[in-house]
Amino acid sequence: MHCTSKWLKITAANGLPLPYLGYVELDIQVMGLTIPGCGFLVIRDQNDGETDSAPPGILGMNIAQWCKQLILAEFDNALEGTLDADWRAALNRVQEAAPVGANSVVRVAGTRKSYVPAASVATIKARAHKELAENRNLRLFEPGKASLPGGLVLIPTLVSPGRRVFPVQVVNLSPEGVWLPPKVKLGVLGQGRRVENSSCEVRFHRISADHEEVMVNQRSMTGVSSDLQCPLEKVQIGGTPAQQAQSYRLIPPNQFQEVKDHISGLFKKRVIQDSSSLYASPVVLVRKTDGSLRLCVDYRKLNCKTRRDTFPLPRIDESLDALSKAKMFSSIDLASGYHQVAVHEKDRHKTAFITPFGLYEYQRMPFGLCNAPATFQRLM
Repeated sequence: MHCTSKWLKITAANGLPLPYLGYVELDIQVMGLTIPGCGFLVIRDQNDGETDSAPPGILGMNIAQWCKQLILAEFDNALEGTLDADWRAALNRVQEAAPVGANSVVRVAGTRKSYVPAASVATIKARAHKELAENRNLRLFEPGKASLPGGLVLIPTLVSPGRRVFPVQVVNLSPEGVWLPPKVKLGVLGQGRRVENSSCEVRFHRISADHEEVMVNQRSMTGVSSDLQCPLEKVQIGGTPAQQAQSYRLIPPNQFQEVKDHISGLFKKRVIQDSSSLYASPVVLVRKTDGSLRLCVDYRKLNCKTRRDTFPLPRIDESLDALSKAKMFSSIDLASGYHQVAVHEKDRHKTAFITPFGLYEYQRMPFGLCNAPATFQRLM
């Protein structure tokens, strides 16, 4: 046995190192044919106390491909049923394991740089070789071994048949944004296989709650082990289904401090206050034209249960006619105009919104309520 493990490193198909003890050359007999000098990797000691009769070695695809060529040259119908099941399975596997060539490389599409913000996930366009685009089979994109700028992480993606340009998700775990140059090598495309030995049935039913109706789905999986189901489904968080649905929306980590400071400012100005309401609407972050943050609340669930109020806007021609004899003009602007209107104390709990930092409710009129424009116009 040749002890090559100290200077010859071998990796498996998944890119992880493959430990082995050494390298040995043996003769193989297949269907009466003797194939000399076939290399085996010895992966464990035969005297390790195991009673397993299987040889403790690995036969590479190069040797299996060689065996297949010799067998097909000697026996035309070797794969038609003459071979035993083990050899037939091995040679079929050789046919599926096509080597990764230059035509399988996937690169960044386009001629401009792609920007991936800090601590976030972005979608970029990737381009495959023209020959792969003509392939009508399902394909699997896998990241390459080479590291990308800024330590970006790529997510494996299924690629539809016949597509040359396809989207790939990129994760940036660093605290700074990263520009990805065009034509950078991302990974390779391999043959994908669809698994259809399980079925999934989705059913919906409506649960009545005190303040809202929640749609709940029940999934009935057949042929799938419970160990393969999502671990989150086994987590017991307590509360009623309506209360479990009141979770805050994810906020990008790089905006946490800015949102926290904004909420603290509203709290100091007595625009909001702490809440223990049964209502909980999620927040929406909107950028103003000056780049500052505006905290809006998604009140769609609340607006569905609100009786609508209307108040007409003034006619522009009437406003102009009122200025016919005016000689001096002035303009008055309200800072955060909606916040100049107080919310009735008995209705404040309905404006509650949920954030990663706690549950709050508005003391002043917020954006997003369906009756806020009419109320503000009536005040004006």
